[in-house]
Amino acid sequence: MEITPPPLPSTPSVTLRKTPVLLVIVLFLVTLGIYTPYWFLTRRLSLNSLPATKALPRIPGIVLLAIYSIDVFVQLVSISGQPAIVAVATYSSGLVLSVGTALVLVLSFRVRTILNQQDTPIYVSVIGTFLFNVFYLQFKINRMAQHLP
Repeated sequence: MEITPPPLPSTPSVTLRKTPVLLVIVLFLVTLGIYTPYWFLTRRLSLNSLPATKALPRIPGIVLLAIYSIDVFVQLVSISGQPAIVAVATYSSGLVLSVGTALVLVLSFRVRTILNQQDTPIYVSVIGTFLFNVFYLQFKINRMAQHLP
C-alpha cells in the first residue's frame, strides 16, 4: 500500500500593483513623505515573487518608516516655537535627510535590479531611478504589469 502525501497548498499568485503615478505623488505630499517607505513595504511581496537574483528586504523599509514618522512628529511639535524643540527638529531634519535619502536610494536600486531582471521589453534606467525614486519605479511597474503573467 502506497501512501501519498497530501497536496501542497498552492501559493497565491502575487501581481504587481498598478497605481496611478499622480496618486503616488499626492499620497507622498499628503503624508509628508511617509508614503515612500510605505510604498516599499506594500510592494515587497509582489516584487519578491518575481524571479530575480536579489530580493527587497523588509528591515530597511521599516527603519525608513520609523525615521520618517519620528521626523514628521518632531517637525509638527516644533511648530510650537520653543527653542529647544526647534533645535532638535533642525538637527533631526539633517539626520533624516542623510539617512533617509541613502535608504531610499538603496531600496530604489534594489527594485530597479528586480524589475530589470524580468523578461519584458521595459528597461528601468539608473537616472530615472536616482532622480524620481518611487514615482519612476511605479511608472515602470504600471507599464511592466502588462507584460508579466
